[in-house]
Amino acid sequence: MSCSIARVQMSSQHFWFTRVATCNCLPGPIVNWFRRDEDDRFMWPGYGESSRVLKWVFERLNGTAQADKTTIGYLLSADSLDTNGMNINTADLQAITSVDIDGWREAVPQIRDHYVAFGDRLPNELATALDVLESSLS
Repeated sequence: MSCSIARVQMSSQHFWFTRVATCNCLPGPIVNWFRRDEDDRFMWPGYGESSRVLKWVFERLNGTAQADKTTIGYLLSADSLDTNGMNINTADLQAITSVDIDGWREAVPQIRDHYVAFGDRLPNELATALDVLESSLS
């Protein structure tokens, strides 16, 4: 599996990371770090555990970790995350690696509003990606 991971485009005032894929090995959004349960408790145990997700990213790029194809792209498969010694229950792990379709539908107009601030400096790829995301959520 061969992938070009990222290209940095620079301008005088900002830079953009553009992912270039020749296969489906690139991870998309991975974990909702800030998802809270009904008691307003963070489900992800904390940033100290984030290296486990980075480990998964590298394993995914090497073709040794699984990802789930979802409406928003390929996401971390809860079964392929190394949770040995980690303090997280199965329900929390399933929740933070799942897709909240309604939440994404609500987010699209907010993202569009945010993009307005960039005017014609916004890379076309970002606007196109948002259009594709929006259509995949319908």
